[in-house]
Amino acid sequence: MSSAAPQNPQGMVGTTVGNTYVLERVIGQGRHGALFEARHSRLSCRCAVRIIRTDSNRRSNLLGALSRQGGMTHPHLNPPRDVLLLPEDQLLIASPFLNGQDLNQRIAARGKLTAIEGVLMLRQAASALHALHQQSLTHGNLTATNVFFVKFDDVSVENALSDGKNSQCVHIIDAGLGLLE
Repeated sequence: MSSAAPQNPQGMVGTTVGNTYVLERVIGQGRHGALFEARHSRLSCRCAVRIIRTDSNRRSNLLGALSRQGGMTHPHLNPPRDVLLLPEDQLLIASPFLNGQDLNQRIAARGKLTAIEGVLMLRQAASALHALHQQSLTHGNLTATNVFFVKFDDVSVENALSDGKNSQCVHIIDAGLGLLE
């Protein structure tokens, strides 16, 4: 079975998935799935919801990795807070919504990182990866799109990465989705 993405993510906007998540907009779409900004229907909190299609073998491995991540708390990880099995071999993974941009977007918007920003980013990313490895987990697909700069108003001061003008915190996102490869 193919692990192709949902056919028409834009057509899913406005629907409620799993009786819980109201899909508000498509954030992105990749080979394995679509990412939505959503609102939890009972808690009214913003969520990032990824809907992926996967076969049963990969799904089993992924569910194991996601369940081990779910209880993790780390200032530079955005672990899943809910996982739902959906019809048609689909899986919904919900995480807190992060307001910011990935490393590619950050470089396109502001240019290359300064040496200090690069060191701070790598330090925060390495700390997140170390926390995953402590749980016998790997990221599986670490790319610039999985290094996410969260705007300062969403993080505490001690976790900020600052260049003197803009303060941000780095989060590693989509850990474990490399198991889909």
